Amino acid sequence: LTVSTLLLLTAFGSGVILHLPKHYNIDNERGDTCVDYEKGTECCKVINVPMIKQHPKACINVTLEAGSNMTIYLTWDSVVVLQGNLIDFDKEVCAHAPIPFIGKYAELCVHFTDVKQVHNRQKGCAFLDIKLIKPIAEVKLGCFDFKV
Repeated sequence: LTVSTLLLLTAFGSGVILHLPKHYNIDNERGDTCVDYEKGTECCKVINVPMIKQHPKACINVTLEAGSNMTIYLTWDSVVVLQGNLIDFDKEVCAHAPIPFIGKYAELCVHFTDVKQVHNRQKGCAFLDIKLIKPIAEVKLGCFDFKV
């Protein structure tokens, strides 16, 4: 672990010192699962970043709705933090992180890679970026492959 920055934030009236690591790239850690459904996929991963002590479970659900709309849901320990229709797979979508004391400074951003439609299948991979002023972790939530 290399500490690149020491940041002093004031949260709820008390000083909280946070050590910001350079950047974690988390892949194939414990607790990841993807389940493909007929018209969607849900992928979950336990977030194991040293500065987030509770090791929450993050899940992304990508579903094909009526009218060819793609809907995503991002949950953080079973709390929906992001939901809506996905229009452009090339743009990340972000929400504030429900992390005690630092949540208003932290963002959870989802971005997708390798998204393509092959015959009657929608394929791609979902990543979660955890940002605290700058990106501190990138988590591969998983890849989807479902019928369209």
